[in-house]
Amino acid sequence: MAIIIDLRTCSPLIRKDVAKSTNSKVLLEFLSNDIDWRVRQAVATNMCTSEDILDKLSEDEELGVRQAVASNINTTKESLDKLVDDEEWLVRMLVACNPETSPNALDKLSYDEYYQVRTAVAENENTGEKTLEKMAYDKDSLVRVAVAENPKTSTETLDRLARDEDWEVRYCVAKNIHASRKTRFSLVGDEVPEVSESAKYSLSMSWIVLIN
Repeated sequence: MAIIIDLRTCSPLIRKDVAKSTNSKVLLEFLSNDIDWRVRQAVATNMCTSEDILDKLSEDEELGVRQAVASNINTTKESLDKLVDDEEWLVRMLVACNPETSPNALDKLSYDEYYQVRTAVAENENTGEKTLEKMAYDKDSLVRVAVAENPKTSTETLDRLARDEDWEVRYCVAKNIHASRKTRFSLVGDEVPEVSESAKYSLSMSWIVLIN
């Protein structure tokens, strides 16, 4: 026997659980207008939520809802482009983390005042080579570390980072298989043992791959 319930009379916690788990487009549309922001947030996290609903929720007044939209991989590039200008840096950081964010949007975020946002940009594999090249000069070492670890970073940029003043940046270059052998050889003589050992290991693994 089917049990029919009226969601309008249910507690917000029940509505939130339904919003998080349902694959019904009708229910998601209905719950996207819920008075409780936690319910709308749950809708925004649901992988079955339509692009149109996510776009509407990208303009929600509640931070938690916009954060959920920014994190959802089904959010369109157009909606993510709007969230690039969000007043809250946490939303912008989540946009920078989203694998669907466009290279142009990521380039814009690379100028963000918050290093957490810029670091997320440097970690995103959608970030363009030119953007990563520019970010290799970022004032924050955590951003430069992320650039050194990104597989899309060019060999020329990695060569420049191999001379970075921060040893953790050089360490990441040393273990990056996309760095040229010449660059990694130069790091074998680094004064910091961790960098030197990482370069030696990386080079030895390259020889193993070549032999096999």
